[in-house]
Parts: sequence; C-alpha cells; structure tokens
Amino acid sequence: MALPVMKADIVLIDGQSIATMPLNNVYGTIVFEADSSAVSTVIVGSVVRKQLGRPTQIDLDRPVWQVAAR
Repeated sequence: MALPVMKADIVLIDGQSIATMPLNNVYGTIVFEADSSAVSTVIVGSVVRKQLGRPTQIDLDRPVWQVAAR
C-alpha cells in the first residue's frame, strides 16, 4: 500500500536578525520575540514564496495603478 504524497510548509527564521536577539533560548525567541521581519524564507507546497526576506511571486517594481487596473 502506497502512502499519499504530503507537502510541507517550511519557514526559515534568520538567527542573525535584530528581532531574534539575544538568541539564548531558541524556543522562547521564536515564540515570543521573533516577528515577520525575522522570516528569511517561506516554502509552501514546494514553491518558494519568500526568499532572503523578499516575496518571490509578487512584482514589487510594478506600479500600483497597473495592478489595480487588472
């Protein structure tokens, strides 16, 4: 019997970010101190959605009025 294929969602937190200092208790830092600015990379369903702190699926250089005109 074959098991179903499962996809994982992965969030990588930058341990050098100011939002994670001091990093003397990893679990406490992640739960209580880290915020969205500390997220470095996000992978959802095998697709990289954020890499090195920047979204990968959004064109940030495109003017807002062009996006709103769609």
